[in-house]
Amino acid sequence: MKKALLLFLCWPLAQAFAQPQTLDLDAAWQILLQQNLSLQQYERAIAQSKLEIDIQKTNFYPTLAVVGSYRHLSQPPRIDLQFQLPGGQQPSFQAGLQNQYDFAAVLQQPIFTGLRTRNLVKSARSQNTALEIQRQVLQNQLLLQTGQLYYEIQLNRLQQGVLENSIQRAGVQLEKVRNFFLAGQATNFDTLEVFNRRLQISNQLQNLKTVHRVLLSKLRYLLNLEEL
Repeated sequence: MKKALLLFLCWPLAQAFAQPQTLDLDAAWQILLQQNLSLQQYERAIAQSKLEIDIQKTNFYPTLAVVGSYRHLSQPPRIDLQFQLPGGQQPSFQAGLQNQYDFAAVLQQPIFTGLRTRNLVKSARSQNTALEIQRQVLQNQLLLQTGQLYYEIQLNRLQQGVLENSIQRAGVQLEKVRNFFLAGQATNFDTLEVFNRRLQISNQLQNLKTVHRVLLSKLRYLLNLEEL
């Protein structure tokens, strides 16, 4: 009983998700701007060019290099003196340090590379501007292609509907002519003519369906969608 009640409550929700989702042109354009592979490649290239500008600008600033080292001698050398202390002991002392630490900080400021750095920054900015222009041109082309494909698909679907209605009318007419033929009021040629016309329309409909699948594949490729 509980399972039946749960199925009854969830059935309208399942029906809603099962219905095909519509895709208008504005939504298709939004998906194109977000998921098109060519536009994504340009976005990565533009981001890299902006990073290159920041890298070239760092040549204007001073650089600080810090170097540190550590050295340990397990047995440092000892030097014996050439005399003896009272009591017969010969004095000696340790030469060098057993633990040695070295630390250095170097600050460098470029002086004669300012013109070269400015040219590199200018070149990086020009590259960034060129990429942004190319991306904008490509984006406009893709938006136009998407719009054209969208309306071609709509026109194709409309033409399919017209041909399907024509096939139904031809079928009704064929049935009438067949009845007239059985009643002796029509010839074989009349029946064959209607049948050939319906067959021709059916072939046109199949061609439109093939074109429809091709158009959907092109649009799916532009939008980078697995299903459409």
